[in-house]
Amino acid sequence: MPGGGAAVKQLASGSFALPTSAPWLRLQCRRGAWLGVVAIAVLSLLPGDESISFGLIDKIEHFLAYAALGCVALLGWRERYPRRLLVPAMLVLGGLLEAAQFGVPGRLPDYLDIAANVAGTGLGVALAFALERFARRIADRYRG
Repeated sequence: MPGGGAAVKQLASGSFALPTSAPWLRLQCRRGAWLGVVAIAVLSLLPGDESISFGLIDKIEHFLAYAALGCVALLGWRERYPRRLLVPAMLVLGGLLEAAQFGVPGRLPDYLDIAANVAGTGLGVALAFALERFARRIADRYRG
């Protein structure tokens, strides 16, 4: 099992990817990632009196949203974009959406929301690596 350093090296080199036999899965993950970006942006920029909560603590909602986004984005993009740019892009997205809340009535940016976004992205990336490794093991078993 690769340690954290190995996972970072795989991400930086772009060698981490879904098996080539599953292009349909990468496509669905890319679609899910774009849908996630739109959903996160809309939910983050709704006025305070119109904001939607899913019954969880706000920070947990941020964490779960960015974990899902991080996972599907990393699983979805293989050749199209350097994966090493995806994580910083998600972190910038989270920061910009929090900053944009200065201009939204009834909303205020929160550094703890940004921390939850970062932690969620980290979990999503780790989950994507774990899923990729699991998929490779399964594929190797069936190949021989």
